[in-house]
Amino acid sequence: MRKCQLAVSRKENIVAGGTIVRECGPNYLVVVDAPYDPNTSLPIPIPDDITTIGEAVGYEVLWPAHLIILSSHPNQEVKKLKIERSSKIELKDKCENPQDIKNFDTMVSLMFNDQKVKPVDIPINVFGEGFRNFLMKEDMDMIISSKEVSGNCIVFYIWHLYKKMVDAKMKERFTFVNPTLVSKAGMGEATKENRSRVIAKRLMNASRADYIFISYNPE
Repeated sequence: MRKCQLAVSRKENIVAGGTIVRECGPNYLVVVDAPYDPNTSLPIPIPDDITTIGEAVGYEVLWPAHLIILSSHPNQEVKKLKIERSSKIELKDKCENPQDIKNFDTMVSLMFNDQKVKPVDIPINVFGEGFRNFLMKEDMDMIISSKEVSGNCIVFYIWHLYKKMVDAKMKERFTFVNPTLVSKAGMGEATKENRSRVIAKRLMNASRADYIFISYNPE
């Protein structure tokens, strides 16, 4: 499976971030991950059920192949340089046990087996709205190799951190914002106005929190 951007009418009109599940002729089967314009109508709606981008989040829908952009970042040269640079990173931390990394790698391989992706439902309490995310083998490879991690990795890390806050009875003091919806990079490449709207909505529902965590990647 590959991450992508989903457009309507023309390629410049990107309305959502998604994941390609299957390439099947003129239309691809995709999962809508991040709605940039939730009120926009789907190019191929499910009649009497799912008709807008917002309603399709977490669901598999058909999308015209010519309106799917495989590159998730407009500046491909910058991304290429980052990939080349990260491929040269070596594990240099003396406190890190290489055997732990090997054990983790083995566990990941067993967990995924023949699958390339595992769907995971993120509960509503973490980011203020529930959604389905997809844990990919590539995400685990980033962690194992100490490379720059994806938005997916950060989402799952925040979920783990939130559970720790719950165990410590401190969850009311902290509010988290979904990084894939507000970062300029990757899946969160919505307009500045949409990103601001997501943050404002989250802040309105976090009046009791002492700390607000917003993970943001500007590149």
